[in-house]
Amino acid sequence: MKAASATSVLGDFNDARFTAYGVTSRFYIRDGKFYVNTDGADGKLAEFEIKYSFVGPRCNNICSNFRTGRLQALSIAWTRAA
Repeated sequence: MKAASATSVLGDFNDARFTAYGVTSRFYIRDGKFYVNTDGADGKLAEFEIKYSFVGPRCNNICSNFRTGRLQALSIAWTRAA
């Protein structure tokens, strides 16, 4: 687990969009910080700052504080080709 940075976050945050289960999430960078606009616990779209990245040999997952006081990993992850 590493703090979110240009070297630890491997996903596309260049205003990328990803749709799964009827929800379109948007990934972007603002003022050097990583953000995702996706559905929150209430089912409504909201902005969340990415705080940490889990970096593995073939997978990268990101997590944020979803206004609950605890860190939560997103259900979206990036994989690298072997």
